[in-house]
Amino acid sequence: MNLRTITATLLCITTSAFAASDNYPRNVVERPSTLAKGDIVVAGLLGYAKETDGDNKGVLIPSLSYGVTDDFTIGIGHARYRLIGRENNGTGFELSTGLSYVGAFEIEGADDSYGAGLDLSGKYVISDDTAFTFSTQYVRWFEEETESLSKDRSEMRVSVGVQQNVIENVTVFANYTYRELKDFNEDYAQGGSIGVNYSLSKTMDVGLTASYSDFDAEKNNIKPDGIFEQGIGAYIAKRF
Repeated sequence: MNLRTITATLLCITTSAFAASDNYPRNVVERPSTLAKGDIVVAGLLGYAKETDGDNKGVLIPSLSYGVTDDFTIGIGHARYRLIGRENNGTGFELSTGLSYVGAFEIEGADDSYGAGLDLSGKYVISDDTAFTFSTQYVRWFEEETESLSKDRSEMRVSVGVQQNVIENVTVFANYTYRELKDFNEDYAQGGSIGVNYSLSKTMDVGLTASYSDFDAEKNNIKPDGIFEQGIGAYIAKRF
């Protein structure tokens, strides 16, 4: 797991967490991909992770999201627009697109590399207990040219996931991501996350998550600081 994976897990929960309407689904499976107009969600994740060189480190990740309209949400480092919605948040297909700051690498012998991602994400709700998710994301890493690095690197990520209610107000989720790497020393990397979410109320969630990635920072001339192979975390999200 790396810092970007942890952040993505947190944003996945918080940007679909709450909406202004009192009858908005408490059920995670039925929630849309954007906030309602005027909603503000504040969240945070506290985690403990193992870097790719074996060092262990604690992480604290805050998140803030705001619903500009029912279909458009912005936040710290991300924006999402819903293209296709589900009527009354019922069963069926939903599609959205998003632009996000993906994170930063510390390159050996060069300035930091900063990543931006553009994605197309979908959710198919089969019933009020089960939903499947998918996402394709193009990530561009903006880097300083060096003798060993002549141009910006990029990658294409493909993710699939599932959300499943196990008991009332408790939802488990899992996600798998394949990364096709371009101009890295590795051709691809894989990762995944699992977790459980408990809806304390219509305006508050808490949960646990664990993630893993086989991306090798040092093999790609990247300093391992902040690049995590494994990690666990606990989060809380509150809607105002």
